[in-house]
Amino acid sequence: AMAIKPTWIPFSSAKVMQQQLSFTLRLMTDDWSVARPSTVYQLGQTLNVEASVQTVNHVPLRIFVVSCFATPVPDRNSPLSYQIISNSG
Repeated sequence: AMAIKPTWIPFSSAKVMQQQLSFTLRLMTDDWSVARPSTVYQLGQTLNVEASVQTVNHVPLRIFVVSCFATPVPDRNSPLSYQIISNSG
């Protein structure tokens, strides 16, 4: 079986009204209690992905993930990709 190994390219810091927003994506265990220690997955295996944003002195924000995909190399234009989230989840 082919394994994929997610590699995050950090997506962080968007300026909003002089404020920094820090976004993170984490792979979580099956019970969502902690970050998953391994980043190796088999094709077809469920991935629990937690998206969060850290703010200081800002109204609470809600994150919506429209799409997400994995590639075997850190290149979003790779011809080989695996869709993880589509159509807003």
